[in-house]
Amino acid sequence: MNNLAMDTRAVNSLIPSAVLTVLAIGLVTARFGARARILGRLEPSDWVVAASLFFSVSLMAMLIAETKFGMGWHESDLPPEILTKQLIIFWLSLPVYNIAMVLAKVSIFLQYPRLFQTKTMHILCRATISTIAIFGLWAVLSALLHCIPVAKSWYPKQLAGYCLSNEILWFVNSGVYIITDLVIMVTPISSSFSLYLSLRQKLALCVMFASGGLVLIISIIRLQSVRVLSTSSDFIYDSPSFSMWSSIECSTGIICACLPTLRPLLSRVWPSIIPDLDTSRSQTRPSSRTLAYRSRQIYPADHIELARLRQDSRANSFNYHNVDELSRRLPVPGNAFAEDLYRKGTLF
Repeated sequence: MNNLAMDTRAVNSLIPSAVLTVLAIGLVTARFGARARILGRLEPSDWVVAASLFFSVSLMAMLIAETKFGMGWHESDLPPEILTKQLIIFWLSLPVYNIAMVLAKVSIFLQYPRLFQTKTMHILCRATISTIAIFGLWAVLSALLHCIPVAKSWYPKQLAGYCLSNEILWFVNSGVYIITDLVIMVTPISSSFSLYLSLRQKLALCVMFASGGLVLIISIIRLQSVRVLSTSSDFIYDSPSFSMWSSIECSTGIICACLPTLRPLLSRVWPSIIPDLDTSRSQTRPSSRTLAYRSRQIYPADHIELARLRQDSRANSFNYHNVDELSRRLPVPGNAFAEDLYRKGTLF
């Protein structure tokens, strides 16, 4: 009975999971292309999100394998060898899911210090990344060592031993991910108003970072499938929804991690819908004198030009517009976000 008919619910769970996985692959590819072309370099966050994608794709492959080996069937209807394969794949999928989730969140926090150049933000991001890493280690180990002996995970009735409570373990892990999603969403929104950008640009940034709320919504929706499966008396039959939402959550996390880095690319494709962040339109900025003083050593050629224009303007009383235009284009030194925006004309 190796050619087992695939359950309809299991097959249906593959569709949204596959669509979002393909979308995540496309966005990560576009992210790498945009970084290489616009910034001319790749950041650590890019490699971390690529690693997250690898594990997310692996999770999708495991979902397909679970579907092939009877996911959605009643356990009593499955041959012992098929049931064992199903349980082994499910056991492997849990640490893979946790690794993908943790890496996606770490990649987001690796981006924030470049955007918000404050000591507080650096400390917050380092502390959060360390906390996520420690939790991720716990999540992976608790998934792998869920039962002692380990083989009891796929021989639950044949072997004697001890297993952790699925209900407690999964709800605790889900709760930590939800709290992390809240921090990911709130942190940049509250800090965006400290940037030297116009109100329109700040609102655009807030909307972009608020997209992280999608992962939060998915995580909350997934709780229902966690509750059902953790208390189920027919584990394989109730697993399609759980596996589907786990895959969707991973892919959505990667998608949200990529969206901020793709704004320059999207603004060129749909300029009327997604306007580019042009610093010359900034309404909230320091005075041209303060700006010139603070960035004199960073952009000497521009400040020479600025001084020349001012001297000519005093001598010939010509249009001051060029002086003001050059002044407002100069970013605050030390702000990586503003410097990249100045050099490349783009965000991130």
